[in-house]
Amino acid sequence: LSSELVVPQMDFRIIRSDGSTGWCRMGGVKEELVRSGIIVSNCVVMDISDFVNSENELQMERERYQLMLNNLGSAVWEYRIDKDELYFLNRHMTDGKFRRIKNYRSSVVREGTVHPDHIEEYYAICDRLRSGEETISSELRMRNHSGNYNWYTITGNAVKDSDGRVLSYIGQIKQSDDSAVRTTADEPNKNFDALTHLNNRYSFESNVNALLRRRNRSHHGALFVLNVDRFNRINTSLGRLFGDALLIELSETLKNMFPQNSSICRISGDEFAVYVDNYESEEKIFELAGAVCGCVKHCFLNTEKSENVTCCVGVSLYPTHGSSFEQLFFKADSALVYAKNRGPGNYYIYSAEIESKLASLSHDHHHEEPPQSSPNAISFRDDSLLSQAIDILFEARELSSSINLIISMLGRKFKLDRAYVIEISDDSKHATFTYRWHSEQTGDDLPANVILPIDEALKHIHCANRDEYFLCSDMKAYAAEHPEIAVYVEKINARAMLQCPIIDGNELLGCFSYLVCRDESAFNESDVSQILMITKIIIGYLVRLRSKQDIDRITYRDKLTGAMNFTAFQMELERLMTSTDDRNFAIVYSDIDRFKFINEKYGYLAGDKILCSVADIFRQNMGEGEFFARVTADKFIALLRNTGNVDLDRRINAIHDSINHIRKTENTCYYLPVRSGVYRITPGDTSISGMIDLANLARKSVKNIHISTISYFNENMKSRLKRQKDIEQVMADALVQEEFVVYYQPKFSLSNNALAGAEALVRWKRSDSASVMRPDEFIPIFEDNGFVIELDFYVLERVCRKLRRDIDNNLPVLPISVNFSRTHIATEDLITRLGDCLRKYRIPPNLVEIEITESALIENEGYLADMISELHNIGLVVSMDDFGSGFSSLNLLKKLPFDVLKIDKNFFASDSATERERCIIENVVNMARALGINVVSEGVETAEQANFLRSINCDLAQGYLFSPPIDERSFERRYQNVID
Repeated sequence: LSSELVVPQMDFRIIRSDGSTGWCRMGGVKEELVRSGIIVSNCVVMDISDFVNSENELQMERERYQLMLNNLGSAVWEYRIDKDELYFLNRHMTDGKFRRIKNYRSSVVREGTVHPDHIEEYYAICDRLRSGEETISSELRMRNHSGNYNWYTITGNAVKDSDGRVLSYIGQIKQSDDSAVRTTADEPNKNFDALTHLNNRYSFESNVNALLRRRNRSHHGALFVLNVDRFNRINTSLGRLFGDALLIELSETLKNMFPQNSSICRISGDEFAVYVDNYESEEKIFELAGAVCGCVKHCFLNTEKSENVTCCVGVSLYPTHGSSFEQLFFKADSALVYAKNRGPGNYYIYSAEIESKLASLSHDHHHEEPPQSSPNAISFRDDSLLSQAIDILFEARELSSSINLIISMLGRKFKLDRAYVIEISDDSKHATFTYRWHSEQTGDDLPANVILPIDEALKHIHCANRDEYFLCSDMKAYAAEHPEIAVYVEKINARAMLQCPIIDGNELLGCFSYLVCRDESAFNESDVSQILMITKIIIGYLVRLRSKQDIDRITYRDKLTGAMNFTAFQMELERLMTSTDDRNFAIVYSDIDRFKFINEKYGYLAGDKILCSVADIFRQNMGEGEFFARVTADKFIALLRNTGNVDLDRRINAIHDSINHIRKTENTCYYLPVRSGVYRITPGDTSISGMIDLANLARKSVKNIHISTISYFNENMKSRLKRQKDIEQVMADALVQEEFVVYYQPKFSLSNNALAGAEALVRWKRSDSASVMRPDEFIPIFEDNGFVIELDFYVLERVCRKLRRDIDNNLPVLPISVNFSRTHIATEDLITRLGDCLRKYRIPPNLVEIEITESALIENEGYLADMISELHNIGLVVSMDDFGSGFSSLNLLKKLPFDVLKIDKNFFASDSATERERCIIENVVNMARALGINVVSEGVETAEQANFLRSINCDLAQGYLFSPPIDERSFERRYQNVID
């Protein structure tokens, strides 16, 4: 209700018919066009429920990662109410993913994580997660990584939606500050290894000795001791957490490899021991030792390092090599030392021969100090780049710049050579290189925003069918197996590649790609883990932001060209006008002459490509502070600096020339004449829609000139615009008050001068004036604003009413033709409304002839064939009006089944036709007769013209020679013998 032209953007909640709730967004611009005293606002209302939900998810994501950063020494958990699922993340999870705890209420207790005395407290926490409380806090004893019970504080905060409803809880599990003191009062369990939860050496030794005491020497047993080869180097190069993950995976593999009654322990570091009781034979033990050596490779099946990781195994046998744990361990350890000195991946059973060879060898390999973390070790404490990436994304005002910055940071941090992002379009028809980075040593061979057809783009996305990521250390070998990408790999000189897919649900949206081009460099597992973690954070944010970008794009961007839409242009112009007193601008309103003909002739795909090229041309010609938009169809509008007519002419003509040279093929161009209307803004201008209307009026003043033209607005146009607005203001009331009057112009048979029918024409008799307005004064206005549709049916109604009255009064009944504007072609209910009107007045369809102008046919040729067929199906006669005024009349006659052909009056523009004109008319008539089409000649004004038409066997004629259009009462008196 305010005086501002820009309607404030507003989000509001809705309740749907099914009772569910959602959110809508409304925004727009007022149009200072007064119709019946009402100010009209053009508003866009959109359902943004998905966006609001994504915002809530994004907030949860923000809190999740922020909490992870703030509590790097803690375990982080999340409970999702809607799914009743608990997720857990601790510092040993190198991929940064939350793990879902299946059946969390029972499994945590069953696994012994919670101290038996505190199980009820744990159940109480589970119940509180469903309560909707603001915060949750509790303290209980749980098992730590050493297998001991410590006191832990569990806290959680509710994450709510915009309505205050609790969606989830995010919290942490942190060791209590006085846990060490309190634990001394508890009974610690010191039997388990902190990392793998296997027995530690103390408990393992006790268990084995106890077992051996129960066995006699007739039993057989075997003690395996194994050690991962070069584990220090793995830990240093790939990171401590990666090494921990390997040991955990190895422990699980050992559990599955050995018999269930075996005892397994982690001795220390990367060394494990297994005691197998009562084995079948020494051969079986030897086979099992060989299988153990391969188990580490099994742990690495999904990495490029698989072939470089091995382990060695030493075995001793009970009772052959000893009857106590100490004796067996010494012999097995001796066999292990011998195996390691023979090289990685070896395994041996102890023998006297081995003992003799060990004198000169070191025997304390397993007493290595725990490896120190390398600078590149994976750890949530090494969070500087991760923290920066999250801060940049969460504080980003412009996502594109933020992603480019983070990609650059990743490139420099990990010494990459290239990085880029491919994004697939919403319609999945093409993909674009949206972001890219390269090192100083690498050339920039990937220009931004390169658009590829989807089939071509998918050749560059190698992670499309993978759940996680694509990692290749030898791209040349990969290209040899996939020759379709060989040219691409050679062009960018890629040696190694890491790709991470952008996935939303099950939909592939694109990928992030990281490349190494130098022979001396490659990805190591430490780099991969860190890059993937940061990339997945970016992707999570990017996917959730897509719905917001989609809404903004639909609301303010043209979907086809990516340019501003008309609403955005008006809002931007409004902001400019209110923020500065500078009015030294000009509005340029342009369209392509007969662009619909391009669509019909070359297809809509070609038309769309032309429009995208036109948008690119405008984009390239915009200077600082200038902008443009696509209004609709082939209409574009731009705000340019007003630097004088000469310079404006030069700039606009340059745009026209570029558009007219859009290539159709390599050697040919389309002919695309452009007409542009220009309005130069003045200091007194305040109405946005008013200024645009004036530029549009200048454009419309260019008629029937099929070359590129510029028209500047002048005051004469302003008076015409005022008249147009005056007409628009009263047109609806005039229809209700029946100010529109139907006139009839008779048609005569040229063979016998008999009356053969009439054409219904409309005039406007204003109630406040004695004057009568001719159609050319108001029909073009009505065609522009769409009101002509109601006027045409108004005329049809009165024609049907007259025919019904003539039939009922036994008057001579003549077929009457009614003009239907090209605007009807775009409507879906034309046939239905025509049929309804005929049935309402019970009119035989053959008494009504529908006239369609040739220009409408040219622009909608494909659709017209079906429409004419439907008109014939209900019995109507169809005629082509104004034949000869367009470009493709003969082609239309071939394709469209008309019943009547009306020759345009312009053929008789002079008193007598030239010989050339006579030849053309004669051949048109002959051709029509051969096709079974009746011919009516319009605009006949002289006897000479009529005699010529008779001589060539033209069927009918109408014009001032016979009668001008006359009102209904006069027509009835003159031609139907009606007496007042």
